Amino acid sequence: MLGLADRGRILDLFEKTMRGDIAAALADLSDIYHGGADPLVVMQDLLEITHFLTRLKIAPDAQGFFDGGSGEAQRAASIAAELPISVLTRAWQMLLKGLFEVRDATRPVAAAEMALVRLSYAADLPPTDKLVRDVLEQDRSTPSAPTTRSSTRAPQSTSAMVRGGADAASAQVLPRAEIQASPHAQVPGGPPLNTLADIAALAAAKSASVLKVQIENHIHLVRLEPGQIEFRPAIAAPRTLAGDLAQKLKEWTGVRWVVTLAREGGEPTLAEQKKAAREKKLEQVAQAPMVRAVLDRFPGAEIVAVRDRDTDMPPTDENV
Repeated sequence: MLGLADRGRILDLFEKTMRGDIAAALADLSDIYHGGADPLVVMQDLLEITHFLTRLKIAPDAQGFFDGGSGEAQRAASIAAELPISVLTRAWQMLLKGLFEVRDATRPVAAAEMALVRLSYAADLPPTDKLVRDVLEQDRSTPSAPTTRSSTRAPQSTSAMVRGGADAASAQVLPRAEIQASPHAQVPGGPPLNTLADIAALAAAKSASVLKVQIENHIHLVRLEPGQIEFRPAIAAPRTLAGDLAQKLKEWTGVRWVVTLAREGGEPTLAEQKKAAREKKLEQVAQAPMVRAVLDRFPGAEIVAVRDRDTDMPPTDENV
């Protein structure tokens, strides 16, 4: 029917969003939309799925959005088993807000995309009540220190500090001298994290695809030491990047990491470094006599890729 979408595809859309695979989720939404589905109906179906999964958590034999004997119902039960109630209730609130935005937007599909982006980025965050409890417990366990006021101006060499673990959501501005690095940290049984590329690779290995993309595109590394990272966030970086990174590194390594934010400086992002390396390689190849002759002979021609014969191609009788 016009405006409706296949419920199995809506379940795929929900699962990819909650898994953090937002690129695939947006591609599915685009396909569903161009197939004739109304974005408002899609949002309503996502809410129905969230409600159905929540009921399954409470009563495994609950009936609702899917027929109890269908393949989609079995998939839904598997998804429900992986998602805690706190995550489902938060998804309900965010989707309900997105429903009203889609209803009132001049471009409903754009509003639906933004709602899914918000939900995807919040899917792996800890529940709000846990963050509050952790912060309160940290405050109780930290002895109070006397404070003095000074009329002199505070030092300029300060940075925002976010500690991993229990106080991952807190941030404060401290002088650099007060920031102490944690002991040497690495993934148990894995290599040490000596570079930002190592951390991005670890995020990929842990299926944290959203965080991996943020590390590659939004971090201008200033300093990386055992248990401590300092970086300048890119303009488009999410506000929660430092806290997310500290929390995940503590979870993966078992060691508390100190993540500090700098106001200036830092290396190019990993994405910028890859782009610069690719452009340099293309420029070097373009100066080769044979390639230069082809480019001069065919105006408008360009080099689109450079492949290493030894590493980028499978062995054959011709290139062995």
